[in-house]
Amino acid sequence: MENSLTTMNRMLYRAIAAGDDMPELTAQQEETVIEKSGSLSFRFMREAIRAAGVRSLSVIVHVTQDSVHALLNYLHSRQLKNGTTHLRSRIEKSLSGFMEYLRHDFSAYFRHNNPMPVLLWLPIKEQLLGALGPGEKTVFAQTDIALAETLLQTLEDITSKETPSFAMSDYWLMLTGKLRDQLPGSGDPTLRSIYTLITWNFNCGRFVQYLVGRYLAALNEEESAVQQWTGNLQLLNRVSDMPQHALYPALPTCKRMLTDTISAEITACEFVQGAMPQLANRQPIQLAMSVPQIGVWLRAMCDTGMIVADNAKELTRQSAGSFSSKRSGAISAENLYVTYYRLEPAAISIVETHLVNLLNQCKKYRSERK
Repeated sequence: MENSLTTMNRMLYRAIAAGDDMPELTAQQEETVIEKSGSLSFRFMREAIRAAGVRSLSVIVHVTQDSVHALLNYLHSRQLKNGTTHLRSRIEKSLSGFMEYLRHDFSAYFRHNNPMPVLLWLPIKEQLLGALGPGEKTVFAQTDIALAETLLQTLEDITSKETPSFAMSDYWLMLTGKLRDQLPGSGDPTLRSIYTLITWNFNCGRFVQYLVGRYLAALNEEESAVQQWTGNLQLLNRVSDMPQHALYPALPTCKRMLTDTISAEITACEFVQGAMPQLANRQPIQLAMSVPQIGVWLRAMCDTGMIVADNAKELTRQSAGSFSSKRSGAISAENLYVTYYRLEPAAISIVETHLVNLLNQCKKYRSERK
């Protein structure tokens, strides 16, 4: 006796081969198809038990999952083109229920990381958008708009090219439920949502960037940045996380990503604090030249290859901080950059005199060495 899945597969291949020329089914054929699709679970169990002694059960489940996935996606493409019929609706309902049966009753063999059929994902996506999107009844109704946009954009990125996996869909549904079920309290609703996302391991780079942006915006310039970042790190360490759950299982946990980012900020701030006293005490080297003359001197050094610099603006900026003019004192980086390109004839003559003196001094050194 032919099993139900074979019947459904044969219908799929027949429909694909016929294309738009596929004739409509007779009433008797429709009843046969509906009867077959409605008994998929029972027939699959019987066929799986019969074949278990010959082939691996995981192979049977994998092949069946792929077949049902292809059938559901084909039904979706036909609906988009020709609309929904009574027969398609009944078959879709039966196949969807059978896919869920495979997923739950044969979970150990089911490939949860495979993409979902479009027909199964679309109602879930609509449910998620209704929960996360703008509106008074959404989980982010009283929270920061930027946080809601972060989650919505992440969801859009994940589903823009293909449907997510079954495991990814389960994660989003679980996370949305946790955000909705937060106990109301006197604290900031945005912070409650943030802690929920960290706890349930929303390990998305966009979310980490959002949080770092909040930390940076909250820094008080009158207080030590190291102490403020350290305080943020201590608060983060108190948050309990669930590493067994993850938006991206292959990536570090959300808490680890945040800890590493904050630790890097602390290291950077400590370096800057250690370097600032030295920079403040450093005195620029005084040159016996005016700013136009220093511009000529730097230009000649670069053009002759004595100074290797690809970025003239950066060179003049660093030079302005390292040198001072005997005539004008502190050097403006902008003025030095202008004189670097607009060489003044009088300045060229004076620098030439300095270079001649430099050449004569070198000759004197050489003669003294003989």
